[in-house]
Amino acid sequence: MQREVRRVAVDRLDGAIEHLDRIVSDPEHADLETAVHEARKRCKAARGLARLVMPALGDEFRPFDRLVRDAARELSTLRDAHAMMNTFERLLDARPDVVALRAVRDRQAAISA
Repeated sequence: MQREVRRVAVDRLDGAIEHLDRIVSDPEHADLETAVHEARKRCKAARGLARLVMPALGDEFRPFDRLVRDAARELSTLRDAHAMMNTFERLLDARPDVVALRAVRDRQAAISA
């Protein structure tokens, strides 16, 4: 049973990685929000599967759960930074004369990079 659960979990996490690989391989045309959303959904599915078979996983459950949880959190940070950058871009388009907006956007771009 453990082997089959691992196979399914790896399949879910491989799907998450595939979505993220699209961003890396073609950042100009990739939809970051969708890729992050899909990757986080797959992380959630893998964690849910692990919770269903927690007794069979024993001591392996908690480290796996934490690892996948933390990875999904990192993805949400990426998503939030991207959304913030898009917001600043729209604000700058509407108000290009506001120097403070440009400074905040440039600083956030440096942090995001």
